Amino acid sequence: MGFVVGVSGVLILSYAAYWTIGQYRGFWEITEEEFSRPPMNVVLELIIGLALCMWPPLTFLVKLLSR
Repeated sequence: MGFVVGVSGVLILSYAAYWTIGQYRGFWEITEEEFSRPPMNVVLELIIGLALCMWPPLTFLVKLLSR
């Protein structure tokens, strides 16, 4: 179960990075606006992906320390 959650987290992080680079890079080149911050949906995806990536090692560590 932990492996699936970790892989899901990596996939979400990869998707968020790809989407941000691809979509917004072209958008700001066309509009010539200055980049101020990423959109909230990308920030939310990054937070969820990070949490999913951190969950498997932390649960393993808790099991290891409880012995």
